[in-house]
Amino acid sequence: MKQESYHCIYFFIIIFYLIFLPGCGDDEIKLNLTIDGKGIILLNDIKYENSATIIYEETEVLKVVYDDTTYDDWEFVSFSGALTGTSNSQTLTMNENKILTATFQLENSVIIDGYVKDIDKNSIENVIVSTGISNIDEVTATTSSKGYYQLKNVPVPSDKRVYLTYQKENYENKTIYVYKEKAEMTVEDIELLREYQLTFQNSFYSIGSTSPEPKTYTYTENEVKTITAVCSDILQFSKWSGDVPSSEDATSVGISITMDQNRTIVAEFIALTTYTLQVSYNEQHGSVSQTPDGNNHVSGKSIILNSTPETGYEFEHWINKTGEIITNNPLNITLDSDLSYTCVFSEKKYVLASTKSGEGIVKLTPESENNAYLLDTLVKIIAIPAQGWKFRNWEGASESSVQQISVIMDSDKAIKAIFEKPYASLSGQITDESGTGLSGVQVMASSELTTSDNNGYYLLDNAELSQELDNITVLFKKQGYCLYSQVISAEDQQMLNLSPQLSQDCQAGKIDLLTLIKTLSILTQKKEDVFSVDIDNNSHVDLIEALFLMRYLSEKL
Repeated sequence: MKQESYHCIYFFIIIFYLIFLPGCGDDEIKLNLTIDGKGIILLNDIKYENSATIIYEETEVLKVVYDDTTYDDWEFVSFSGALTGTSNSQTLTMNENKILTATFQLENSVIIDGYVKDIDKNSIENVIVSTGISNIDEVTATTSSKGYYQLKNVPVPSDKRVYLTYQKENYENKTIYVYKEKAEMTVEDIELLREYQLTFQNSFYSIGSTSPEPKTYTYTENEVKTITAVCSDILQFSKWSGDVPSSEDATSVGISITMDQNRTIVAEFIALTTYTLQVSYNEQHGSVSQTPDGNNHVSGKSIILNSTPETGYEFEHWINKTGEIITNNPLNITLDSDLSYTCVFSEKKYVLASTKSGEGIVKLTPESENNAYLLDTLVKIIAIPAQGWKFRNWEGASESSVQQISVIMDSDKAIKAIFEKPYASLSGQITDESGTGLSGVQVMASSELTTSDNNGYYLLDNAELSQELDNITVLFKKQGYCLYSQVISAEDQQMLNLSPQLSQDCQAGKIDLLTLIKTLSILTQKKEDVFSVDIDNNSHVDLIEALFLMRYLSEKL
């Protein structure tokens, strides 16, 4: 019982201390000090740089002093609350709880306020409004429930242009600028647009697609966006599903969306029957282009394969998976099953076509079937004339007059060997016994014929030399003059000078005309291009004239 009594006494003592003792002694008074801006307040010489709540004894007298020299570019404006005005070193008696505000202002600054609303003119709260550079001179404020904000001590740059940025989640960020006109300014209502997300998806991510491509995009409120399903050869568009506006036809390839909410829209496709096409080739020998490109194609698709050989190679054929050889190029394929094609290139051969003019042989070394050679093959060519013929020159791949040449086969080439009979040319003046030039004299050598001019001069080109002897027989014939003949030794392509003198005194023997005709008939086999001979009154011709004529014709035949 005694212990219980002690417990009760202790309990009442504790209650007494809790209730009555706090009221004993001097009362405590609170001062709520607010420092607006940057500056120092001294209370009884104690410095305060930040807002604070300070406890004093009742009736304590405070000496209040401000210091605006510590922070550059900041100046004291005024007291408000328990003290007012701009006087420094004032006194304040703490006879009750008090509030004191000391306002400091940044030099060359401005106070900016205003309202932020949405597109429907409703206030937007908790919008962060900021200006300046972060961690340097940034000033921020947050809008109230009525959308109001106020920025104090906003530094004004030298160009007097102050930028304001408005930020809020799910709204489009907005930046404006204002010019400083006075210490305080109100900005016209700022309108922020909401932001909505539009997510594209499709049922065949690896093949089907949309325009724009499938992913999530952010658009502003009421922005209109057109989306289109992009079909491929192996997909057929079916419909749009998800948050499709009721105003749009979900089966249309392209639809328009007004961004008034977050939307997820899916492009649905139907897979078509497809087959694979495999094309192979040796990349060092050439390449193959395919139209349209790709390995997978819808059934019945028409595909064109076109080969392009590298230098020194040529297309040979295609081989399909069954081993069939196809020589068409380009190759048109209709894909009705899984197919494979191999393009075969072979080393290209270039043809050296050799021809000749005249009699002789053109020999190629090395020899090759159909005169076809691989790229850069060196071919030696020699011209061998037939008996009685001369090699003159090459035409075509080479214009050389050297009998043996070489060509490098880097393309199809043609070469022609020119063979000719050895020949000589004659010129001179034909005169009579008095030395006067005779005109109209027929000059014949080999198969060539010419006639002297008014002064008896002539030029006979390219008269063939005898195949057995390097000589040539020349006949000079003029009506009323004796036939003149001369055999001249000559070299190939030599120019000879022969100036005969014709005589009118032809008293040599005669031959019967009938005998001459029979002889000529045998020699010429009734050839008609013989020249005329002199016939006397007794139907005889000069014997010498006839002999030379028969000799000439026998050589000509």
